[in-house]
Amino acid sequence: MLKILTILAMLAFTSGCAAIYGEDPAEVQARQQAEQAQHQKQVSMQAEIERLRAEVKAKKIELESIK
Repeated sequence: MLKILTILAMLAFTSGCAAIYGEDPAEVQARQQAEQAQHQKQVSMQAEIERLRAEVKAKKIELESIK
């Protein structure tokens, strides 16, 4: 919930700044959404890496127990 409110506040702030500096608010919002999507992709990839590391660790333990 807090993350959503933070993102909404950032969007409102940058839209206001965009208007002051003459940028198109739609372009600013599109850029922010692209950045947010990229961040989410990185978070997902990091979670997948951690999952795979845990799987490898479990397999190593399994192999050691067989020996």
